[in-house]
Amino acid sequence: SPSAMMAGQVTWPPGYAKVLAGLAVPYLSFKFAVRWTVGSEEDARGWGRETYVCAFAHQALSAACTAWLACARARDADAWLVGGWSSGDHLKEALLMLANMTEMWTDCLLYAHYRSFSYEYWVHHASTFLAAAAVLACDSAPVGFAIVYAGLMELGSGALSLALLAPSPVTFCLRTALYAASRFASAAVLVVCTWCAARGKVGIPVAWLAPVWVLMLVNLRWAADMLVRHINRQAADPWATPKGGKGS
Repeated sequence: SPSAMMAGQVTWPPGYAKVLAGLAVPYLSFKFAVRWTVGSEEDARGWGRETYVCAFAHQALSAACTAWLACARARDADAWLVGGWSSGDHLKEALLMLANMTEMWTDCLLYAHYRSFSYEYWVHHASTFLAAAAVLACDSAPVGFAIVYAGLMELGSGALSLALLAPSPVTFCLRTALYAASRFASAAVLVVCTWCAARGKVGIPVAWLAPVWVLMLVNLRWAADMLVRHINRQAADPWATPKGGKGS
């Protein structure tokens, strides 16, 4: 049964806390370097250019790492998607999840003063952090599902950040297409994962997926707003948060 699968398997490995603290050094160093280079003056959308640069850097790296991991695990894709942390050597996957957590809390630390860092951004960042922590703490959580879900989210968010760094009709259309497609694909992955959890096919309680669903619903609303605006050919940002990249 799912409860039996979970017995004695919920813990936060001490090594993860050390890695999470260690990742703060490169992340904060990079973000402060970007701030020193491009400044932190708030634009009309309520963000500083530093947020666009740092968001895109993280998103591009995360998406690339996800693609690399998926290719590396292709031969055992089924086992990788549903297998837990103890089912193999998943150090790289754990590092990617910890990097996402680091991105969230360093964002809150450095960018919360911006006008557009709204309530929805706090919900997004908190749910992302908690979802990643829950997956890492649950030894039998489906590693592959978590990585694919996160990677798809970052891919779509990267398109938003790219459009802000290099605005053009092409990048504007690309951001709408990739963002919406990535959110719907992520939702499909999450639906399958939730169904598997409910039937005991993956070792994570359905309740532990709640933060992931909160994150998903926020992003689906943003995607719907974006599609409506794009269909109506409105040039303004659909949710007035051009940092965009945090929609991951």
